[in-house]
Amino acid sequence: MVTVKRVFSSVVLLLIAFVSLSTVPLKAESPIGTSFNFSIETKMGDQAAVVTDLGSKTYGSTVSIDAGSLASTGYTFVTYIVNGKVESALPANNSFTVTSDLDVNAFYKPNGTVMVAFMDSNQDMLSVQYITSGADATAPSTTGLTKPGLVVSSTTPWSGDYTGVTEDTVLWVVYENAGTETYSLTVNNGTADDTSYSYNEVATVTASGTGTFQYWYMDGNIVSLQPTYSFTVLDNKEITAVYTGEATGPTSEALFIALSDPYAIKTSYSTYVGQFYLPTGYEMVEFGLIASDTPGDITLATSGVEKIRSDKFNPSTGEFVRSLLDSTYSDKNIRAYMITTDGVDFTETYSFVNENLFISEYGEGSGNNKWIEIYNPNDYSVDLSNYSLLLFSNGSTTGGSSPDFTGVTIASKDVLVIFNSGSVSSIIDEGDISSTVTYFNGDDALALYKDGYILDQFGVIGTDPGTNWPVGTDSTLDHTLVRKSTITSPNPIWNVNEWNAYDIDTFAYIGLHNPTAPTSIEITGETSVMVGATTNLSVSYPVNTIEGVTWSSSNISIATVDSSGVVTGVATGTVTITATSSAPDNSSVFDTHTVEVTVPVTYTVTYMSDGSQFDQQTGILSGSTTTAPDPAPEKTGYIFGGWFTDDTTFLNEFDFATQITSHLTLYANWIETGSEVLAYSTTFETIEGFTTSTTYNNTTEKLWGPEGNKWATYYGTPSTTSPIEGLISMQNRWYSTAPSNLGYVRTDFSVSNVTKVVFNASSTSTIDVEVSYSIDGGATWIGAQIFDLTSTSTQFTYNINATGNVLIKFQIAFTTTPATGARLYLDEIEIYNIPE
Repeated sequence: MVTVKRVFSSVVLLLIAFVSLSTVPLKAESPIGTSFNFSIETKMGDQAAVVTDLGSKTYGSTVSIDAGSLASTGYTFVTYIVNGKVESALPANNSFTVTSDLDVNAFYKPNGTVMVAFMDSNQDMLSVQYITSGADATAPSTTGLTKPGLVVSSTTPWSGDYTGVTEDTVLWVVYENAGTETYSLTVNNGTADDTSYSYNEVATVTASGTGTFQYWYMDGNIVSLQPTYSFTVLDNKEITAVYTGEATGPTSEALFIALSDPYAIKTSYSTYVGQFYLPTGYEMVEFGLIASDTPGDITLATSGVEKIRSDKFNPSTGEFVRSLLDSTYSDKNIRAYMITTDGVDFTETYSFVNENLFISEYGEGSGNNKWIEIYNPNDYSVDLSNYSLLLFSNGSTTGGSSPDFTGVTIASKDVLVIFNSGSVSSIIDEGDISSTVTYFNGDDALALYKDGYILDQFGVIGTDPGTNWPVGTDSTLDHTLVRKSTITSPNPIWNVNEWNAYDIDTFAYIGLHNPTAPTSIEITGETSVMVGATTNLSVSYPVNTIEGVTWSSSNISIATVDSSGVVTGVATGTVTITATSSAPDNSSVFDTHTVEVTVPVTYTVTYMSDGSQFDQQTGILSGSTTTAPDPAPEKTGYIFGGWFTDDTTFLNEFDFATQITSHLTLYANWIETGSEVLAYSTTFETIEGFTTSTTYNNTTEKLWGPEGNKWATYYGTPSTTSPIEGLISMQNRWYSTAPSNLGYVRTDFSVSNVTKVVFNASSTSTIDVEVSYSIDGGATWIGAQIFDLTSTSTQFTYNINATGNVLIKFQIAFTTTPATGARLYLDEIEIYNIPE
């Protein structure tokens, strides 16, 4: 057997080096079970090729060819060319899988010569030469050879030497990146092996979220079912590991093929990247793209579909590339396909088609007034037979029953309204299907699936939020939520920023989700700004109209405006700021807003320490903020206690988020080492970052309050029920049905070297409160002391002397069994310590 030397360079494995331009497409139909005439062309040196007919063969069967036995006298077999690609690694006696467009050519060299073949990186033949052993071959010109984003190397255009050749050799064109630009990769619910990548570099991501991993999601496409996934980076990307509840849909060991959105990296062409995964026991028969004027889930059996078969793929990632001519394919539906065999049967697998259906409205009204709306944004109707909508109640990871969507379609730009049969007529009259999937409350999750893949998630599967998920200043409880007009596709990850919330029992939007262009808009905001300062303008829109504007300034030398409506004063004068809303039909409406840019007014902040000036900040624009000097002052025997607006009582510590509107003097507060000070206090009010809820029997800890100062509750919550002080108190309940569940409230933050805790408390029935502390992060609680309570709020002091980082806990206690539903109230909590 003749061995052909294959001279490679690592550059050959660049994905885009495998790009193929669209060729004459084949009329597609499923080839499984059909027969084809099979022949082989043999070419002896420079002689004309000879065709040998091998008869009719069944698709997917194998044909063994011994090319050596077909050699003419004086010639020796050197290589196969299959479908125009040199396959120098194939032995002379080889088995070929029969496909509808298999083209096998056997090449032979004259005895006494060596073959030198010059190939493009995708194995297209450029030149084949038969020379005397030891002679030099002549390299063909590489002028005009290009790949998207790549150029032929100026220093080493070929993968090896072609002088003094003594054995059969295949050489490849060496490509390199045309530029030095790098691209970012953002990973949600996972990690990547790097943060930036060069063009054509392979990235590997690993899922690390919670729940059941289902797939990787990128550019609106399902791209892999593998928790660890590698792909080639061609531009900036954001990729998300999607998790669902119970396992649904194909597993990671399923046959899988994906297709990217088109890349515009070659003039007049759209470049698609396909990628496949073959589990153990399967072999590839063929793969590529199909194209059709028919939308949706096209297959090889779809009438009029075209097949554009691919020949090569990147073996390290399973990716393949096809560039399709825009003038022919820009308006067609493109889908990836592959045909595989397990040695017995053949399987056709297609890339997932995301038809972008999404949940457009959610109604959690009074009584049984509940509904869900699904929107079809496409220009064609969508059959829902392979869709499902599941309800996940009270943090469950198991979904309930889906409505029966058999035979149900959603027309183009129309909605499907699923309603509770006990709803009022205003809902039922707009409804299409009644279903128990609407038996939800504000703390339940919903998800829309296709073929078992989660597409759109409302709430978070597997999480019980208490009573609701916040949406802006509102929530999923007792509200109507409508997807914003800027949202045009589903999101498998819950995102509260995609929704507008309306009052309970708002029925005005049921039955429609096709926002129209606004007939008017209105700009609101300040009418003046100082040089060097900024002001934010906003736009209001009529109900159910398309949102989004472009901003412009009549004179950017006086004031600029960015895409978010932030105006920056540049020089004194007056400008007109314009917001323009453009509709899909190219019509537009606009509004204008006059802004005067004024001379800047600045102030000085002076910092005093022990009667002397420590620092001074000048030129602070009126209405802006400043930051504390860093480092802070020091004083022997004292601890710096912050900056205050008064130098005698030191009662008013300055908040550096306060806007500066006058000259200001601040004074350093000094605390003598070893002195007890108030380290933390709270009244649990909304202005401190607390919100109320009505769920008390939470069986796991829930967190409330501002970041850094959160409180954890068990069978408890901030509540407006009978507050001790103000509008909110912390509250716990006890139930006779779960007598051992003693509700508690504890700090989820630590305070060092605590000396005492002062608090107000009251209760109903016979409830008392036990206070304790932990210095090991909550693993053990020590120093327990029980305080007897009554229905009258009373102030108590819990004295301790704890060093280290201390957590504080208040827990229900009793000696006489209380009535079920009995409550503990806490408020006005102060924690004192000795600072280090």
